[in-house]
Amino acid sequence: MHTLEGRDYSRDSDDYSTICRQIEKLDDLCAQLKATKKLTELFDYTEQTFDWDKYEANSAGDESDLDPETELAYGIDDMKWFDAKEGITLLRQLRESVTLGSLAKLSSRHRAELLEELSACISRLEGPAQRGGKFHFTLVD
Repeated sequence: MHTLEGRDYSRDSDDYSTICRQIEKLDDLCAQLKATKKLTELFDYTEQTFDWDKYEANSAGDESDLDPETELAYGIDDMKWFDAKEGITLLRQLRESVTLGSLAKLSSRHRAELLEELSACISRLEGPAQRGGKFHFTLVD
């Protein structure tokens, strides 16, 4: 998960693999909750769609070719961003629904892991949501 406040870009390195493994069920749950978006609609695919071959062909592999704000080969404006308030609202709805027993086929261990990851995402977005920030979930190879 990345957050953005003004031009202040930060990357969260936590592993949200349980959310990823349950993404189809979570998207279905978003539909049941009549949420404004599915969770997958808050994903940024810049990392996967960036033309790395073109970048490497035009770059000498020099670190000076990296974007100074992101320290990546692409910048903030290349990424897709979403309102943090909208994200935290959706994540809270999902956490509440999972807590109340939706996704009944999940084992207790997987449910606990999913709730832990949803709670971590919510905590991560609290500050940016209060300050009018943005965020996205990023998928890395």
